[in-house]
Amino acid sequence: PPLSPRGREQAMRLGQRLAASGVTRVWSSELQRARETAELAAAPGELSLALDDRLREVATQWDSETERPEQEPSIPYIRFVEPLPEVVARMDAAVRAIAAEAGPDGRVAAVSHAGAISMYVAHVLGLDSGPLRMLPQFTSVTVVVVKDGQVVVQSVGDVGHLLRETVNG
Repeated sequence: PPLSPRGREQAMRLGQRLAASGVTRVWSSELQRARETAELAAAPGELSLALDDRLREVATQWDSETERPEQEPSIPYIRFVEPLPEVVARMDAAVRAIAAEAGPDGRVAAVSHAGAISMYVAHVLGLDSGPLRMLPQFTSVTVVVVKDGQVVVQSVGDVGHLLRETVNG
């Protein structure tokens, strides 16, 4: 489904943040809601948008089934069926390719999904990702830096651009 009015507002706030922070280009997952978020976020800075399928969400049991099964009460989280090493490998390849294209002083944004982001960041930090012990909010900003072949996490799940909504909403 498309973004809700609230989701559109959050994406526009993200766009204001990206424009003010010197971001020069946006990459996005090809999935509808991520792509729509990226389009809205790129608009204030008139940034170009590139799609990269490697930024897609982690495959779940529901992706290959025609009907959504009932969630088993004993499993309090979404069951991912895509192996963790595959998620990490594709996300790492995307992050490194985007960083290489941006150049050493480039500042860019990539719009992805909570499961994929959580698994990748947990890997970079050397943590067990398990069943999503970290769940980034919609349009939150996680900053990673790639320098001399090393990926370093600078911040996770920052929602400063949504602060007014959180206080007033």
